[in-house]
Amino acid sequence: MGDWIRRFSDHIIAAASGLLSLCVYSATLAPSVLMADAGEFQFAAPLAAIAHPTGYPLYLILGWLWSQLYPFGTPAYKMNLLSAVFAAAAVAVMYLVALRVIRIAGFLRHPGLHRGIALLSALLLAFSLTFWSQAVIAEVYALNALLIAGLLYTLLGWLQGDRGWKGLIPTALFFGLGLAHHRTIILWLPAIVLTIWLAEAGSREKRLEWKHLAWLLAPALLPLLVYLYVPIRAPATPYLEIPLRPEKPLRLYDPSLAGFLNYVLGRSFEGAVRLRLLTPARLEMAIGLLNQQFTPVGIILGLLGFVWLIRERRWLLLALTAGAFLPLLGFNLVYDIGDIAVFFIPVYQIWAIWMGLGTAWLCRQAGDLMVRLRTRSARNGLLHFGRFSVGSHHFAGLVVLAVTFALPVYLFFQTLPHVDRHTDWQAWLFWKRILAQPLPAGAVLISNDRDEIMPLWYFQYIEGQRTDLIGLFPQVVMNDPAWEDIGQVVDQALTSGRPVYLIKPMPGIEVKYRLTPAGSGLVQVTGYAADSPPQRPADVTIGGVIRLVGYDHSPYSVVPGQDLTVTLYWEPLGRMNANYSSFVQLLDQAGNRVAGSDHLPGGDYYPTRLWKPGERLVDTHHFTVPADLPPGPYQLFAGLYLYPSMERLGDARLGFVGVKTTIESTPRIMPHPLQVRFGDVIQLWGYELRKEGQSILLTLEWQALREMPINYTTFVHLVDSTGAIVSQADSQPRGGSYPTSIWDKGEVVIDAYRLPIEMDTPAGEYSLIMGLYQLETMQRLPAFDEHGSPLGDAILLTKIAWP
Repeated sequence: MGDWIRRFSDHIIAAASGLLSLCVYSATLAPSVLMADAGEFQFAAPLAAIAHPTGYPLYLILGWLWSQLYPFGTPAYKMNLLSAVFAAAAVAVMYLVALRVIRIAGFLRHPGLHRGIALLSALLLAFSLTFWSQAVIAEVYALNALLIAGLLYTLLGWLQGDRGWKGLIPTALFFGLGLAHHRTIILWLPAIVLTIWLAEAGSREKRLEWKHLAWLLAPALLPLLVYLYVPIRAPATPYLEIPLRPEKPLRLYDPSLAGFLNYVLGRSFEGAVRLRLLTPARLEMAIGLLNQQFTPVGIILGLLGFVWLIRERRWLLLALTAGAFLPLLGFNLVYDIGDIAVFFIPVYQIWAIWMGLGTAWLCRQAGDLMVRLRTRSARNGLLHFGRFSVGSHHFAGLVVLAVTFALPVYLFFQTLPHVDRHTDWQAWLFWKRILAQPLPAGAVLISNDRDEIMPLWYFQYIEGQRTDLIGLFPQVVMNDPAWEDIGQVVDQALTSGRPVYLIKPMPGIEVKYRLTPAGSGLVQVTGYAADSPPQRPADVTIGGVIRLVGYDHSPYSVVPGQDLTVTLYWEPLGRMNANYSSFVQLLDQAGNRVAGSDHLPGGDYYPTRLWKPGERLVDTHHFTVPADLPPGPYQLFAGLYLYPSMERLGDARLGFVGVKTTIESTPRIMPHPLQVRFGDVIQLWGYELRKEGQSILLTLEWQALREMPINYTTFVHLVDSTGAIVSQADSQPRGGSYPTSIWDKGEVVIDAYRLPIEMDTPAGEYSLIMGLYQLETMQRLPAFDEHGSPLGDAILLTKIAWP
């Protein structure tokens, strides 16, 4: 029995490390359905269906088998548990990998230290933040880590063996299985080739020939046949065809050969590789992620291990680890996706190996120091500590190792609160609450985020709940410009004629749509926000890319201290390349800002970058007029700018808002009463006339019949018998200080004009005529008497004898 234990002690420790990890992962496992890709895999694997590109056929096949064979829990829980199994197996294999690396490096002689350091390396990986986070949810990265660990283990075994070509078949097989699972395994190819080449170059007996390449290509490429799972199972995948319009359903998979190749090669993600991301800031991000996993102590240990490989010229190990580390890191630095952190897991596997080597270096340095102290003290190779005597070199290494084991213990307690998902019922509760609502049959449920729709599909296709509902999200049809963003998705849903709901509030999207709260966080889209024209038309082009077509404000007149709402109506002339902020300001007669509002129109969900040519967007601003603001007309000033640079795209002065404390609505009796109506907007009740020196003073009494967006100009002309103008006064009411656009419906306005008379004006009888016109067009308002009979576009007030 003892011989058996000694013989298999390495595998026993590996199994123990894997079992410990499995216990930890199981205790922190997510119990139910999840958002994002995890939610997708939770229904795709049990259905033997396909997932998003590149399809992950190996994972889905294994997941289907696991969900059929493991008898406990829901399909969602089973798939979460499968990740824990894969991750625990990866930890066990990584123990064996680290052990082989340390033995090949030859830095230490004592096998106990070898095993202890290998265990340390495996546990540092096991309790790292990102690796652990992927062990408790249904995801592909734990399996990927296991395949990489298998690749490393078999290749290191070949280096330790006779290095015949047959010894590389397991490595080729793991590489091929990796290709059938996650394409990033290809980044290990330079390290594999370089390691094998260096091993052959340093060997006296050449064991590899070109003819062996064909035998190695077979296990490396045959696993690619697993991708045939995609076209085989696609027809049986229910969510690949969405019946938004029964006559023309959405098809999410192209069954042609080109479509298959695009799918499994992940060509929809090719645009995410951006070399411009290769910046110091991106490298700083990578270092920050590494620090999150292993702390500064772990970073130092890894650097020590890497430097020691170089110093001791362990070129084979350096080629294998650094040869993969650099391509993996380089790819991650230029790959622009939201979940880039998980792509660093293979990098962390390499760093865990280097941390083990760094610990071995510390053990060796401590041992060498103890030996030097022993020599000086002449204690015959032993140091005595109480009743114990231990070989000095070995003892010093054990002390260092024991101290270093504090790091995985620290990582465990530091990481645990961030990855513990055992109470995570968020997705389950979110969708149970929505599905409990009395939603109309065939309703469309929309999110801006694909991740949030995946649990709906789980409930529909696994539990059979509300299969009539349709879940949509941007890029549901990948690489189709008609489905790029939330606005286009809602447009497509509205044109289907189905009831349309947002599954959550999306502040800002009201710039385009008319929304109604529907309970439990649902928001019904009942139409377009700009379903009526603006009350005050405008035609102002801003920056050559967008047009301000009009605006509204409410209330029509504002009292000091009252809230004012201003709504701008925008129409893009082309696609805008940035997210602009809009502003509305209230200016006094000197052009000073007295109140205003700035914000990002469309918010985070529909900012200006997503606006389309021809759309009409409704941009609403709210602000409070100062309580001490003097009454009078104040001009609206609006525009767009970039934040935080404050670079202005353009601006425009709009109409006026009346700030009023009182509104006179009762006409007074004028000396010369009249009942003349101008158009359907203004009533003239009468006038008062008197001479004052060389001037005639005319006072008019107006009343607004309705609110009007136009500023009309009054003309008063004194003409002789031939119709020649002797004197005139043209201005907006009250000398321009009280324009008609701020008059409230029913408001009475007293308006005075002075007509100067030249000294040499001949004596005689003159006619006093007046009317209203729009300055921009010079078009006059027609006048009507009290019976509605037309009076023309000017009225005769009276005849005046001068002097």
